[in-house]
Amino acid sequence: MSSTAAFEQALIVASAEQAAEAGSTSAATAVIGTAAAATGVGMTVAGFTTSGITAGSIAAGVQAAIGNISVESAFAGLQSFAAVGGFATMAVIGIGMFFLSLFGW
Repeated sequence: MSSTAAFEQALIVASAEQAAEAGSTSAATAVIGTAAAATGVGMTVAGFTTSGITAGSIAAGVQAAIGNISVESAFAGLQSFAAVGGFATMAVIGIGMFFLSLFGW
């Protein structure tokens, strides 16, 4: 094999490896993005919003069942995260990551 042919073969192999790596990165971005979006949307739908617990929601039912919410509880942590826009931000970032993955990012 000539040195030119060997060089061309090396380029083909390197390109194939880069394409495979980009594909797996893109797939990982899609999975992470989808999970973040689903979590963000799911928690908002469950009733954890920036304005507090939504009346009649699952979160409202849980809060009613718990009664007095302890500051150190998981429920308080979820509500605190929601109050600063954490779940809404997760949803937006997750959707963005999913669409970026469609373009090979």
